[in-house]
Amino acid sequence: MRPYVQLTGVAMGCSKADATFEVTVEQYISCFRSTKDAGGSHSKPSTTFFCYIPDSPIYRNWSSKPVPGNKRFVSLCGFLTGVDKSDDGSEVENVRIEVKNITFCGPYVQPAAAQSCTCVQILCSVHVTDLL
Repeated sequence: MRPYVQLTGVAMGCSKADATFEVTVEQYISCFRSTKDAGGSHSKPSTTFFCYIPDSPIYRNWSSKPVPGNKRFVSLCGFLTGVDKSDDGSEVENVRIEVKNITFCGPYVQPAAAQSCTCVQILCSVHVTDLL
């Protein structure tokens, strides 16, 4: 029995010819804190998934398999089929996923650079009776 996973993230390194792409997902785990990497920027633990769409009779009438474009959000489900490790075997580089279902969720928009701003706190009180 193979593990079945569901993930959502931004597709990168897309290859329509090979029907492959990568999705890097940050892990939101409460016991981890952001750390500074060698460049001084904050980083969170993340996992890169190498996703591939297998040959299937489902796609015989399609001009190509449903591969997302670069920098597009996708949500997908599929079977975990393997792990790619570094040459010395000490680190996991990719987790391989055989995609069974994919949903295209729209373009990724780079967040604006951090700017100094004045924050205004607004307090709002709403009573349940106001909503009825």
